[in-house]
Amino acid sequence: MPCWIAWRTIIASTPQRIYSTGHSMGGRGALYFAFRLPSRFAAVLSVSPISPITAWGRSLAQMPVWLFHGTADASAPIAETKELVQAIEAAGGHPRFNSLEGRDHFILDVYDQPDVYNWLLQQKRRGSITQKPTGI
Repeated sequence: MPCWIAWRTIIASTPQRIYSTGHSMGGRGALYFAFRLPSRFAAVLSVSPISPITAWGRSLAQMPVWLFHGTADASAPIAETKELVQAIEAAGGHPRFNSLEGRDHFILDVYDQPDVYNWLLQQKRRGSITQKPTGI
């Protein structure tokens, strides 16, 4: 519990700026948490997500989403991320998607780009937290 208390203390000053982000399986996890608890996050940033679920599109359409994927990713096919982008768009969302030509699965340098952080800081969660975590 001390870790949870510390985390809550750190974000207490900016509760409208909580982001879900991750790479690979963590990228899928970032999408999952945003799907399950959309009112808790200001935005989701997912890098090379493994097997994102297109059924999450409707929920993810309610928030800013930015996805990155390398075209030469042999670990997680880029086609699955493209399908998720299409599902979010079909649900009325406007996801950002960067397809990185010739890049493989390990595109962690995405996190070195100032534009990523500038974009995140432009996103604020609307309203208050309305969902309680269940079944996680």
